[in-house]
Amino acid sequence: MITKRKSVLEVSYNDIDAEITDFLLSKGFTKKDMTCERRGYEICAENEWCNDSEHSFDVEPEPLADQTTLKHVSTNEILNWMCAEGKLEAGEYLVDVCW
Repeated sequence: MITKRKSVLEVSYNDIDAEITDFLLSKGFTKKDMTCERRGYEICAENEWCNDSEHSFDVEPEPLADQTTLKHVSTNEILNWMCAEGKLEAGEYLVDVCW
């Protein structure tokens, strides 16, 4: 069997929620623009994830083409935008969901 070893960056859903929320607030969005008006961006709600699961994203530096609205913008696009702005390093991120 041929296998390949690779590194991943593991992060909890709470931590990535906070990073995305802070980033979007720095770009002039408000919490009203995000998933939850009180807490900000919620990756589980945005992607309809369940408890006790893991999800991965390949993050590459790609600026967001239209930065005027969050409507129809995927989590992966936001993460790529954050990478392009130097807020995240490129790589595969494994998001751990457990509440």
